[in-house]
Amino acid sequence: MREPCFGSEGPALLGVEFSVSDRRWEGPSIGMDRYAQALQQRYELPVELARCLARRGVEPPQVSIYLDPRVRDLFGNPMAIADMPAAARRLARAVSQLERVALIASGTTDGLCALAVLALWLEDAGCQTQWQVLPAGLAAAQSALKRRVRRLDGSDLIVCLDCGANSVIDGNWAPSSDVVVLDSCICLNLPVGVQAYVNPNRFDEPPEHAHLCTAGVAYTLVAATRSALKRQATVPPRAIDLLGLVALATCSSDVPMIGVNRAFVRQGMSRLRARQHEGLRAMADLVLPAQAVRAEHLKSSFSPVLLAGECVGDVSIGAQLLVARGSSEAERTVESLKRIRNESLPELDRVSEEAVLLAEGRGFNRALVWASGKNWPRFALSHAASVLGMRSGRPSVTVSVEGNVAHAVGRSVAGIDLGTVVEHCALQGWISVCTTHRMTVEMEIPVKHVTRVFEQMEMLLRRQGAHLRDRHAIFLDGMVSLRAVSTDLVDSLDRLGPFGIGSPRPRYVLPWIRVKGRKLLSGRHLALTMTDEDGCNVKGFMPDAVNGPVGKFLLSCRGRVHIAGTLRIYDRRGTRRPTVYVEDASPVG
Repeated sequence: MREPCFGSEGPALLGVEFSVSDRRWEGPSIGMDRYAQALQQRYELPVELARCLARRGVEPPQVSIYLDPRVRDLFGNPMAIADMPAAARRLARAVSQLERVALIASGTTDGLCALAVLALWLEDAGCQTQWQVLPAGLAAAQSALKRRVRRLDGSDLIVCLDCGANSVIDGNWAPSSDVVVLDSCICLNLPVGVQAYVNPNRFDEPPEHAHLCTAGVAYTLVAATRSALKRQATVPPRAIDLLGLVALATCSSDVPMIGVNRAFVRQGMSRLRARQHEGLRAMADLVLPAQAVRAEHLKSSFSPVLLAGECVGDVSIGAQLLVARGSSEAERTVESLKRIRNESLPELDRVSEEAVLLAEGRGFNRALVWASGKNWPRFALSHAASVLGMRSGRPSVTVSVEGNVAHAVGRSVAGIDLGTVVEHCALQGWISVCTTHRMTVEMEIPVKHVTRVFEQMEMLLRRQGAHLRDRHAIFLDGMVSLRAVSTDLVDSLDRLGPFGIGSPRPRYVLPWIRVKGRKLLSGRHLALTMTDEDGCNVKGFMPDAVNGPVGKFLLSCRGRVHIAGTLRIYDRRGTRRPTVYVEDASPVG
């Protein structure tokens, strides 16, 4: 692909050097228009869609695949992943001989979806399966993994999913069962005593497939196994209906939305809308009633409900939902998870608010924003880290100190590799146990090493430029008038999706407007009505607005303003209209 056509040369868009959130507004570079015109003419595209493709550096031969990503076009060669041939042969043997297969998964969205992908497909193939989900907490999970491998020894095959690389086999003991490990975490050491270790992020693996989550690896293994079975003249069960699970894991895991991940999500959403999976259908009906499900809902609405069992110490409830075969069972499980989630919301909000106050006191101008509290519930740490990241625009970590151990969860931001930084600290012996991805980390630190760990992380993240995040520019695709904001425009731009890290949703400025109406929703979200000189009105929305500088500005501003944000569709109960999701603002003049 070409280099994206954004740059800091020339004046800031609309002259905004310091917005309300203290960012410079940058538009596309000057050389973009000619290239966009060529794309528009060659592919007969809408003007704004062609401009967005040009700004994202999409080459002409890639346009069709970019706008209509398909797994078959972007899959590449799954057998090129290290140990994938061995894992596929072993799984094909299990299917051919109808073996007993045991599955062990982490309690993350990725682990639960990977478990469901394999469990459902193996059951369709006639295998006997049993599964177990590891408890929350790294040390507890790794200890439980060793015990459960011992307990399930006697199955013909054990498959460990998203469980980490180094804790499968306990000491000198070797299981009689064959063991295959699927993972996607950063791995500096290979596990011993296993038949195959498939991880696109292992140290000896080229980066071609590094963007896959574990559920994506599991689906890739199923595809490779199907090919192996076909060569044996065996007709394997289809796998495409499982793509909804892969889409859920991909959107929830903060992996780059590039390559085959875009196809996983695009086609997975089609399967979800076709209501092919009982658990996902029940979540769509009961979590988002009367609302069209979109890819962004998978992370914001589906994943929190799926993981709600962690709040009561039973993460396996989510797995029960994803492997459910009957609609009534799936609906009962979703209702139970929704109730647990709703009961936990006050505690989630409390921890997040405390974390923000503590981090603000330390300062948001650091490379790493972090906060710690005594005996914060562990199920609240991930949510609080995400809130800190959204408020600060920087890598963020929340820590719960329990006795002599600090339990920490971290979330990074685009362009900053947090996982490698944590692995460096672990190599120094300062971290007891950790599991790391480039965008998400979880670790347990002896309290005596906490200060040293965060000082080292601060230094290493500064080398990546994380301390400059507050002055990084916000890249905008251009300006659009309120009158031009329409469902047709948003539908056209949505063809660029799915959106995520590496594939941002187009951002626009709505210039010279006034905020006509304001309404707080649930005491924290801000609903707006924006109007221009011609009396054209457009609805706007800003989640978690009340404590941020932009939300406070919009609640009180009276004159004309420029609004920056993304364009989305509000589609609920028969109402379908464009909505501006506000990200930034600047007063006029």
